[in-house]
Amino acid sequence: GNNFGERGGTLSGFVYVDNNNNGIKESTEIGIPNVRVTLSGTTTSGLDVCSLSIGCVATTTATGAFSFSGVPPGTYQLVETQTDVDGSLYGDGKETAGVAGGVVDNTTHGSQPYQNTIKTIAITPAVLGSSAGVVSGYMFGEVPRATPGLKPPIVSGYIYMDRQHSRVRP
Repeated sequence: GNNFGERGGTLSGFVYVDNNNNGIKESTEIGIPNVRVTLSGTTTSGLDVCSLSIGCVATTTATGAFSFSGVPPGTYQLVETQTDVDGSLYGDGKETAGVAGGVVDNTTHGSQPYQNTIKTIAITPAVLGSSAGVVSGYMFGEVPRATPGLKPPIVSGYIYMDRQHSRVRP
């Protein structure tokens, strides 16, 4: 008998410095290397994509590019590890879905995974056929800090009962 398998495509994108925070990687905007991007989801045949031999964590190259090869049809999500980005230079910017679509939530920005996710990426045989197997355009933008090296302030302190009104913490 014959065994016909579905060929997968390459799911790819960039982590980059979005200087104008418009969610579009322009030719003058540089990539950010050494940032982990994690792929998860389910193939159309019901398999966990991470159970396949394609690898589920990619690290961005010197140009900020990441890619996952051999991704079969299914519904997936990408999560950027925001803590890999130098927080003294960049803050979280906009995520942008690529050619297979997806859902982004750019209403809040920060280091939490839900703030750095592109979900519901529907890779279908039609998408793979129309894009020659290259499912690209998934972007994780980072915005430059107004003063490089300056991190947002961290407020800390103590709450205590000042029974003697001395303003001295026991």
